Amino acid sequence: KRLVIIGLGYFLDPANVATPGNAGLQDVTAGSRIAGFTINNGANGSKFLGITLGGISIGVSATPYNLVFEKVQFTGGLNFANGTHSNITVRKSYFLNNGISATAGDLSNLVVENCIFSGFSANLNLQSLTGSANIIRNNTFYSTYLSNIPNCYFANNIIADANYEWVFTNTTVKNNLFGKATQIIPVTGSANQVGVNMTNVF
Repeated sequence: KRLVIIGLGYFLDPANVATPGNAGLQDVTAGSRIAGFTINNGANGSKFLGITLGGISIGVSATPYNLVFEKVQFTGGLNFANGTHSNITVRKSYFLNNGISATAGDLSNLVVENCIFSGFSANLNLQSLTGSANIIRNNTFYSTYLSNIPNCYFANNIIADANYEWVFTNTTVKNNLFGKATQIIPVTGSANQVGVNMTNVF
């Protein structure tokens, strides 16, 4: 069944020095949380907004599509099991020490935009990404971990780490800032900068 789940948000407690709370701007200081779960067939069109989610798995051999995650804090990552998945949108979300993984099956029409990926393992491992309508843009990656990006339009992103290589295959790489000085850019790439001093960016 299609569900729309709207939470109160996250980073709400101004007394929590570990998060950028906004004092006096919210009615309650407790965020909304749902533990990890699996999304299976029949969940087409579901949306998750303003909530903290544990590890989310898009089910084995399941084919849910048209899923939207917006303003979500992921505490366990978004994982695509071996299946056929399409039209997944992740927007304005925050990943801490986790990321998006799709290493088997077929994932297409993925959009990841305006997100923050923070922490060692906050990476994109998208080996099963197929098609020509995948978009990853306007994101910030603080991850110190290898990321694989095939079959994608990858633009306007900031990749802060100066040590780990990003691997692009059949991907348009445009207008990105890379902290790694020896980052390999595909020959089709344009207007990218490598070896950027991130202290001048943030």
